[in-house]
Amino acid sequence: DEVKRFAECSFEPSSKVNTDALQSFQTALKDFEHHFEVFEKGNGDLRWVHTLISNVKSFVLGTYHGLGKKHLQAYFDEFASRFNRRFWQDQLFSRLAYAVMDSHILGYVDLTR
Repeated sequence: DEVKRFAECSFEPSSKVNTDALQSFQTALKDFEHHFEVFEKGNGDLRWVHTLISNVKSFVLGTYHGLGKKHLQAYFDEFASRFNRRFWQDQLFSRLAYAVMDSHILGYVDLTR
């Protein structure tokens, strides 16, 4: 079992391990002091993380209609740029014009490194 091998290689025998209640963790970590917690649907701890992931998926599928490995980082960079500027809509044109004037020309080869 991969989880058990990982635990044996990574944890000291006296380690305390906290996980969710996934059955493979419960079985593989029985030799360790293992605490687990069942997370109920609707637990708001990671609500905004899930919202952000959903927004990234919608952006990529709506804009590019899928992902390609070669340009994956560029997709995420563009999403991050748009996300970080979402409240600057009144300044969008002037900031874009300045960025264009202040930048140098990049060819396709440079963009895909």
